[in-house]
Amino acid sequence: DAKPALEYTNEFELLVAVVLSAQCTDERVNIVTKRLFPELNHPAKMLAIGVTKLETLIKDCGLYKSKAK
Repeated sequence: DAKPALEYTNEFELLVAVVLSAQCTDERVNIVTKRLFPELNHPAKMLAIGVTKLETLIKDCGLYKSKAK
């Protein structure tokens, strides 16, 4: 069985990882999500930090302004 390269523990994390993976390698996405998911593993938590802070956290993935929205 093939296992996805993206690392996640729940459906929300998978959704975020897939969005971040556009124009970005799975390896880079996993680096970024390791920073995000310890604190921002739920939609309400991610919404609470705001777009500007989220942009800063995902900047390494490219297209971060669009992805943060």
